[in-house]
Amino acid sequence: MRVNNSFVSISQIYHFHTINGRTNNYISSASALYRILIKPVEDKIFEAKNLFIVPDGTLFYLPFEALLSGNIEMNEEINFTELPYLVKAFNISYLFSTAFLQKEAKRLESKLSFAGFAPVFADENSQSENKTIDDLTAQLKRAVEINDKTYSELPESKREVEGILTLFQKKNLICMNFISEDAKEDVLKSDSMYSFSFVHIASHGFINEDKPKFSGIIFTDKNNPPDEDGILYSDEIYNLHLNADLVVLSACETGLGKIVKGEGLIGLTRGFVYSGARNILVSLWQVADKSTSELMIEFYKNVLDGKSYSSSLREAKLKLIKDGAYSYPLEWSPFVLIGN
Repeated sequence: MRVNNSFVSISQIYHFHTINGRTNNYISSASALYRILIKPVEDKIFEAKNLFIVPDGTLFYLPFEALLSGNIEMNEEINFTELPYLVKAFNISYLFSTAFLQKEAKRLESKLSFAGFAPVFADENSQSENKTIDDLTAQLKRAVEINDKTYSELPESKREVEGILTLFQKKNLICMNFISEDAKEDVLKSDSMYSFSFVHIASHGFINEDKPKFSGIIFTDKNNPPDEDGILYSDEIYNLHLNADLVVLSACETGLGKIVKGEGLIGLTRGFVYSGARNILVSLWQVADKSTSELMIEFYKNVLDGKSYSSSLREAKLKLIKDGAYSYPLEWSPFVLIGN
């Protein structure tokens, strides 16, 4: 797992301490951050339903949803379903600036449509996992070190996009999936993508914080045109021709990038905004294949029921927390909504 030296995020606190059964560090840190960031404005937001957060600096790496309010009794049997996460109180979304609040929502003005991509990466193209990392990190299958090994299989990504497609089909909405060898980089680059209101990519993502233009998303490496390598690099995203109300990057670390003074976060998200996406759902760290699939399908169920994106994501997270199997913040809190 890559560690950013300038900031210890909730994910890093959780990973390095909870894995070994020591939850105190996560709880004390999440509680302390709540007291610093939220407590001073509690009286101003207590009646609000929605929190729009414009982060600065390293706060781009923090999922506010996982902050903890209230007094928590430390003991050996922490019940993660019962902790007072901030997500239990508010719909939360993030903005690059307050100017985003002035944009009128265009959702529902035209018939919804969905395009889903899942390269899957079959086992025969995969190498064994790095044996120097611990068991939990080995389960975080939507992560890849492109210079050291090939891409691990993502079996749940196929279930994810097919499950979402079924939801759209039940409502007689336009929908298409591009799975395995059909999940090509040049398909996303085609003008046909302009007609889809939802573009969903379930794959491997990788971030180069020193050189953001070398960050990217991996598509199939099968049967590509000679001028395509199967990797959509950050600088290529700016040339996409999208009209999506929502782009979902269901992959690892897609919300990270390089923090530049005066400009904010430079990464994949900025490219998608430039290319026509009005809202983006991204991740802040390495994510697990199974829990990501569960979260995404539940999210789209809520969206198609007419709920806002922030409310849909919140309710999907609350369901994972309540069900228990994925109640750890490491599982449900990496995905954040950028937009309104």
